[in-house]
Amino acid sequence: ELLTSLGGRDLEALRRDCESCRRESLELEKQRAFREGELKQTQQAVQQLEVELGSPLYAGVEQRHREAIIKHESAAYAAKDLGRYHTALDKALMKYHALKMSEINKTIRELWQRVYRSRDIDYIAIRSDTDEVEGQEGVVAEVGRAVRSYNYRVVMVCGDVEMDMRGRCSAGQRVLSSLIIRLALADSF
Repeated sequence: ELLTSLGGRDLEALRRDCESCRRESLELEKQRAFREGELKQTQQAVQQLEVELGSPLYAGVEQRHREAIIKHESAAYAAKDLGRYHTALDKALMKYHALKMSEINKTIRELWQRVYRSRDIDYIAIRSDTDEVEGQEGVVAEVGRAVRSYNYRVVMVCGDVEMDMRGRCSAGQRVLSSLIIRLALADSF
C-alpha cells in the first residue's frame, strides 16, 4: 500500500536520494560557516588597520609622502644641475689653462730667443700633462669624480726635436730658463 501511495517508486532509492541531499546540505552548511568565518576575520583585520591608520603615526601620511617626493625630486634636479655646472666650469677652466699656457710659452719663446745666444737650443717651453686618478691614496675625491692632477715639465726644442731639459742642460741654461719662466709668469699674471 505504501508503494501505491508513493506512485510506484522505490522506497530504497528515495532514502538514498534523501541521504545524498542531507550530505550535500551539510557540506554546503560547512562551507557557508567557513566563508562566514573568513569574512569575520577579514572584517576584523580591516577594522584593526583602520584603527592603526587613525593613529598619530599615520596622521597626515599623504602630505608627508608628497613632501618627501618633492624633496627627493628637487634634490635629483639640483644634483643634475650641479653636474652640468661642474662640467661647464671644468671645460672653462681647461680652456683658460690652455690659453694661459699658450701665452706663457709665447713669452718664454720670445725672451729665450732674445737673451740666449747659443745655437744648441732654439727655444724652451713648458708642457703640462694631465693625469686623472680615481680615488688615489692621500687624495680626497668626490664619489664618482676623477681627481685631475697636472704635471709640468720644461722642454727644450732643437730644430724639430723636443726634449726634457732635466738632466740635459747646463747649470747656466737652467738658471737662465728659471729666470725667463719667472718673468713670463709675472708678465701673464
